[in-house]
Amino acid sequence: LIRTYQKNAKAEYFAHHDALTDLPNRLLLSDRIQVAMTLAKRNSSRMGVLFVDLDNLKTINDTVSHQAGDAVLIESAKRMQASIRDSDTIGRVGGDEFIVLLPDLHSEADALLVANKILKSIAATIPFEGMELSTSVSIGVATYPDHGLDQVELINNADIAMYAAKTSGRNAIRVFGAPVLAETIKGLC
Repeated sequence: LIRTYQKNAKAEYFAHHDALTDLPNRLLLSDRIQVAMTLAKRNSSRMGVLFVDLDNLKTINDTVSHQAGDAVLIESAKRMQASIRDSDTIGRVGGDEFIVLLPDLHSEADALLVANKILKSIAATIPFEGMELSTSVSIGVATYPDHGLDQVELINNADIAMYAAKTSGRNAIRVFGAPVLAETIKGLC
């Protein structure tokens, strides 16, 4: 009975966490965002989402090795985790993409503070087999209720802001809004 419970608990854990970084996966993160959004609506409070993209993971994978890329992902995840509050959640949602959930924000400035901490923490080199690997992040910020009234809209708008950060030269933070939309549309034309 105990072995069955342990086996089921382990299967449940792996169903909701990324195997490489041990962070929540898209499924668990989505559930947490939905809970945070429900509470924000009920309490007339704010929450935020950061869409974080590692800027040069493909280059590291191609020029050094996939093991080096994995090491960068693992270390970047640890550094981002150390940059957020205990009540926040970071999840890996793609190869080099992460979403940070920031429940119970007082203002957009709080989200920018966390984004800047992440930006600075990732900037430090990462040791790997005698080498010093460098990466940076492009971060998009969207807050509820200003930049989206549901999970899909909020994440999409944070993604658009991240894309603007990436196209502006990388290693940058952009907040969703009219200037970011104009910048993104200009970049598509």
